[in-house]
Amino acid sequence: MIDYNDFPHLLKCLERYAIDARNLYKESLKKNDRFASGRLLNSVNYITEINGNFYEIFLSLEDYWKYVEEDTVPHRPPFAPIYEWVKIKPLLPTPYEQKYKWTTKDGKEHEGSRTILPTPKQIAYMVIHKIEEEGTEGSHDLEETMEIINQRYELKIAEALDQDLAYMVDIELQMLVKPFSNSNPYV
Repeated sequence: MIDYNDFPHLLKCLERYAIDARNLYKESLKKNDRFASGRLLNSVNYITEINGNFYEIFLSLEDYWKYVEEDTVPHRPPFAPIYEWVKIKPLLPTPYEQKYKWTTKDGKEHEGSRTILPTPKQIAYMVIHKIEEEGTEGSHDLEETMEIINQRYELKIAEALDQDLAYMVDIELQMLVKPFSNSNPYV
């Protein structure tokens, strides 16, 4: 099994990788206005684990991250989270005209209309209806973040590994040469 303490440069580089991935993803969420309640943004953190011969890095996120990240096919989402999102998200509702008719006591029919702003509950149902009809378009912020981070760190990780391996080879060579260094070559 690998002792990761023998790879200090690699560990430091992978720790920076995790921190940069977290920070860049959070910046992307902010830049692309994906933080209505702030719950997803505030949940973004990284976890590093040594699992056997693997050094693993995970981003810890709210469970609903996948609905923000990925496209979805038309479906009926649950009302409660959509309603909560509508109450938090600064939406500018579009007024609509409501037409109505009434009849007076003398039998005459009248028509009228009034402009109404939809309530948050009505907006939630409108959003649900749209998702039922069209699905959702994902942000792909995390995917783009990881592409950038992987590209940014590919060479850095290789260099860190080179440094650690070069040090390990130097130590091994010194141990091989050490028994001969005290001996007199003229004896």
